[in-house]
Amino acid sequence: MFRELTIRAALLRGIEPVAREVGLNVTALLESVHFDRRYLENPEARLSALSVCKLLERASSMSGIGDFGLRIVMQQGAPDFGPLALLLREEPDVRAALHSLGTHLAINTDAFDVRLIEEDGEAILAQVFRLDKVAQGRQLVELTCARLVQIIRLLISPTWRPNLVCFAHSAGTLPRSAYTLFRCPVEYGHDFTGVVLKPSDIETPLNGANSDARRYAEAYLRSLRVGTRLNFGQRVESIILGLLPGGAASADRTAAQLGITRRTLNRKLAECGHSYSSLLQSIRTEIVHSLIEQQEIPLSEIATELGFRSLSAFSMWFRQTFGASPSSWRRQHQAIQSEIMSLAPDEWQSMQKPVMD
Repeated sequence: MFRELTIRAALLRGIEPVAREVGLNVTALLESVHFDRRYLENPEARLSALSVCKLLERASSMSGIGDFGLRIVMQQGAPDFGPLALLLREEPDVRAALHSLGTHLAINTDAFDVRLIEEDGEAILAQVFRLDKVAQGRQLVELTCARLVQIIRLLISPTWRPNLVCFAHSAGTLPRSAYTLFRCPVEYGHDFTGVVLKPSDIETPLNGANSDARRYAEAYLRSLRVGTRLNFGQRVESIILGLLPGGAASADRTAAQLGITRRTLNRKLAECGHSYSSLLQSIRTEIVHSLIEQQEIPLSEIATELGFRSLSAFSMWFRQTFGASPSSWRRQHQAIQSEIMSLAPDEWQSMQKPVMD
């Protein structure tokens, strides 16, 4: 059965300046995988892991830059791990923090797992990808591995170095940025992807550890994980809401955000008793009620918020949906509100009393 794999949008912070630096048209690059720039502006947005993988591989191929993913990490500067960082800093030592990372990683991504393996005097933080197509995306694999190294540095020290960084894919031309980022030997063609630490590294105590703060942080992360377990229809609704303003919502774009085809999108929505058009209509109807009653908002702005490319298209939809033009509906609503406001206090109170048989 299909399973959605997503990545927190913060992972791609820095992609735009890197793309421009290597001569790529950022807008065209994002459009090629149906990504809207507004998703990159919201670090908490969830992006299709397959589409992120495709985006990075396409950028690398078009630019001829083999270390495109690593350049994004270098461009990002201070890492953004979101709410996950709250818990990791409150663990008693690095070992406990890395185990918590594996437990709660889904807050940031469910595209891969991380496992702390201790054997033969070594400690390995290994990445296990859940889909071969994602694991084959060299740029995404290297980017996420570099982020794991940043997490460990956040815990131990900004100057910390791994013993070794291993990748399952082949080396090709070894990029200099790999050494710049990891500050240790980097080997390719291994039977795993991950970071090799010294045994003493994971014993490092975390000075900020606080048992009460840890309990609160863990409870908060659990509530976030519950909040991300939406059914398929709810996931589609959240994507439509994000794409809607400015006319970016479409079945093709929504399917791309989920990493599936439009045909699969339609089939899965039908299984939930929905269709793409019915969800879009429901969302637009709900939003328009809250906007059109506010006289200060121009109709053209409402049209844009609802995803219509012109005021005339919005007016036609509104008339078909509500049987009146938006301007006449607004005038009628204003007249009703004015009449209510002109009522005497006793008349107003009588309107509030329930009618008795």
